[in-house]
Amino acid sequence: MYNIFLTGTTGFLGTEIISELMQTTDDVVYGLTRAGSVSEAINSLTALWYGRPELTENLGSRILPVLGDITKENLGLSEADQERLIHHTNYIIHTAAVIGINHSHEQFWDVNVTGTSHALDFARRIQADHPLKRFSHVSTAYVAGTRSGRIMEDSLTDAGFSSLYEQSKFEGEHLAAQAMGQLPVSVFRPGQIVGDSRTGRVKNFNTLYYPLKLYLKQQLRVFPIKKSMRVNMVPVDYVAKSIVRITYAENAAGKTFHLTAPASAQPTVAELIDAMREWAEKTLSIRLPNPLFFPVPFLDRIGASRNLSAGKPAKKSVLTNMLSLAPYFTEDKTFDTTNTERFMGAYQLDWREYLPNLLSYAADRNFLDHNSRTVFEQVRFCLNRKNASITYYDVTGDGIRETGASSVNQRIEETLRALQALGIGPRNRIAVSGINSVTYFILDVAIGLSGATSVPLYYTTPANELDELLQKSGASWFFIGDNRILSHVSEMTFGGKMISFMEDMPVQKDNRVITWKHFLSLGKDREHMPAQVSYQDMATLRYTSGTTGSSRSVAFSHAQLRWMAETMASLLSFKSRSKQAAYLSFLPLSHVVEGILGAYTPYYLGTPASLYFLNDFDSLAETLPRVRPTIFFSVPRFYEKIWDQLARNRLGSIYISGKSAALKRILRPILKRSLLKKAGLDRCDQLIVGSAPVSQKLLEDFRELGIEIHDAYGLTEAPLITLNRLGANDITTVGPPLPDTKVTLARDGEILVEGPQVAVSYDGREDTCLHTGDLGAVTANGHLQIIGRKKEILINSYGKNINLQKVETLLRDIPGISEALLVGEQRPYCVALLWPEDETSVPDETALATAIRSVNGQLSHPEQIKRYALMSGPLKISTGELTPNLKLRRKNIMELHQQTIDGLYMATAIPAGDVLLIGAL
Repeated sequence: MYNIFLTGTTGFLGTEIISELMQTTDDVVYGLTRAGSVSEAINSLTALWYGRPELTENLGSRILPVLGDITKENLGLSEADQERLIHHTNYIIHTAAVIGINHSHEQFWDVNVTGTSHALDFARRIQADHPLKRFSHVSTAYVAGTRSGRIMEDSLTDAGFSSLYEQSKFEGEHLAAQAMGQLPVSVFRPGQIVGDSRTGRVKNFNTLYYPLKLYLKQQLRVFPIKKSMRVNMVPVDYVAKSIVRITYAENAAGKTFHLTAPASAQPTVAELIDAMREWAEKTLSIRLPNPLFFPVPFLDRIGASRNLSAGKPAKKSVLTNMLSLAPYFTEDKTFDTTNTERFMGAYQLDWREYLPNLLSYAADRNFLDHNSRTVFEQVRFCLNRKNASITYYDVTGDGIRETGASSVNQRIEETLRALQALGIGPRNRIAVSGINSVTYFILDVAIGLSGATSVPLYYTTPANELDELLQKSGASWFFIGDNRILSHVSEMTFGGKMISFMEDMPVQKDNRVITWKHFLSLGKDREHMPAQVSYQDMATLRYTSGTTGSSRSVAFSHAQLRWMAETMASLLSFKSRSKQAAYLSFLPLSHVVEGILGAYTPYYLGTPASLYFLNDFDSLAETLPRVRPTIFFSVPRFYEKIWDQLARNRLGSIYISGKSAALKRILRPILKRSLLKKAGLDRCDQLIVGSAPVSQKLLEDFRELGIEIHDAYGLTEAPLITLNRLGANDITTVGPPLPDTKVTLARDGEILVEGPQVAVSYDGREDTCLHTGDLGAVTANGHLQIIGRKKEILINSYGKNINLQKVETLLRDIPGISEALLVGEQRPYCVALLWPEDETSVPDETALATAIRSVNGQLSHPEQIKRYALMSGPLKISTGELTPNLKLRRKNIMELHQQTIDGLYMATAIPAGDVLLIGAL
């Protein structure tokens, strides 16, 4: 077993080299890392390498971070680390470098030249202690600069350069070459490094990716280069494998290796663009325009002149970026690979085979560079950018109030300082409950940045249940953003402090409630101290809705929040991710879909965004036409109401009841356009439904009209498990699993889920496999079908199993009926309690009886409804009939209406005012 000392641990190539070492050797890697402590370095690397088990599982055992800085004498290592490394290092692989174009002369020289000098000096100290087996210096093929023709591997000649990067790497390699007489040095010169040929994985989308991104987003059509120009790209896995293999090889010292593809294996620009167009149409359903190739004389010289300008980099823009890259797409040179082939054999990779992997990875991640930021740090990063293009809006009864990105950023900072002034930080749990607002979002981000765990609670939860959850959660502070809660705080026994984040908080008799203004003043003169947040730390504690009993806790880590946000962004169509986004936050932010998927996804889209927070859930219908979102998610009831409105419309009723196919064909585009515009969904790229079972007939009706609604499946314990994708919508299913998600079925048909979105703990229990309690089936194409709830199966007195969800979904499809509850456990037949949409449009007795007979015609004999009651009055949260997110609490409803149920079975008296009508079939 050997010890390898590696610089550039967090860099793209450095990471891939470590991965290769972990998979092909038993050796130990000491990775030079800039951090304040070893624990901070491990946290940072864990975040950066999330999803890479070959790295994270070896971190702390075979991968040992050492603290240092390549720009400092002795690499900034402590004396203890110097002694340890000098006595135990067998190999040095020096990958640390400043790459790219837009850096200053000082930045390039500090790392690429001075850093190399320091690494070589340290190697000499090791050599003085014991023989060093190899010093592998990673340079670049572009040390060739402006030379043309065939570039030999052992040739290093200054013939001018196209950038400060090239010049600094040339000088760094020159130092390594001079040391070859003293040290066993091997020099590696990669070409343009692109992503992994198998996965497409890459850290930074620079150089080649930049023009491809512009072309894919249809922001670039004219290419000012020859279409016959060859593209010198090489996948990172080939580069990493070559460096590791040759580093360990005997007789490789004193040699230089070009890690490039031969000209015959490089695509021309025209071939690359043609292949990309084919991929885009097949994968993204995007037809890219034919490119125009228009070579511009001296463009490479103009770009080189800009790149060589010392001092502060010029302002970035599409024009300046393209100018900077021009020298790399107009070169006239080939690279000899004799030395490389001697150790690696002939180059085997086919760019046509791996290009789709590169493009898919880039498109999925919206060409956003990989980093180690948490979702909360990503929010700050986006808001801190000079061109921050995120605007926030509060939608209230008084109108829409706008807040710019800089203001939100400043308010996050003020809130964070106030939290820290209260001593809030890691390991604290902070409860939050209130209506959706920009202030709520700001508070949520500040809590995440502080390292504390947020505990969002539904603002509609009755005071006694809220009090119970506060006690169970272990929250030390409770932030309140709704008058309904404030009016009941005196009844609560919660022992912690309370803070109102309502600016117009009414006068409170309870002195435990601190005003928002006073809270913010606490951090006024305080400096923000960055919190040490681990990716594995608990970020948020959520509670299930309690449909089958008391609410239970579900915890998610910072790593999981990030994975869900990035993955949700990648699931949206590329078209949606490439234009201005408008998003309406209207479901309670305590809901996992709204508070996790909806809240953080916009910061991984890479496009301008307008984010609207609806303060009053009941005004959704009036708000949507004002916002006109580009992506929309809602529960089935919303879509049912839209269809009911269509049915009441004169043209809509003609369409629905019409028998003429020709008339329907004429009406269809008119009704589709008017329905979507009236609902405020005419700009929406994708309509998504979830959180409750949706009627397949409803989805079919919308599809017939030309409107696709994409069903999704998730639970509080795993917010999103499957989703029907745009262009591949199978409405008989809830879609295929998300990436990295495994869905299987137990013997009894229960759906089991494993994946990064599955809660890390569930009421204190940890289990990587989630037993959902839902029954399902998997289709031949891998889509999931939901059959029903495992616990929502009735067994009648004859021992027959009856699927509640199936029957209740059919009953809710009856015009005028908003909710249904089936009863029949250990009974001879089934009865139903039905609730009308509103008492002004109650179905008459004849119409309702006819509709139920129609439902019975779709059911087996045991499933059929024999008697039913149309109930008066709506279901309420306050009575315990509904959960805070408006799901039925079956047990509570049956207890409240026991006399009505008994009356349906025994024909006894039913309480006056309890029902509107009784029916029997």
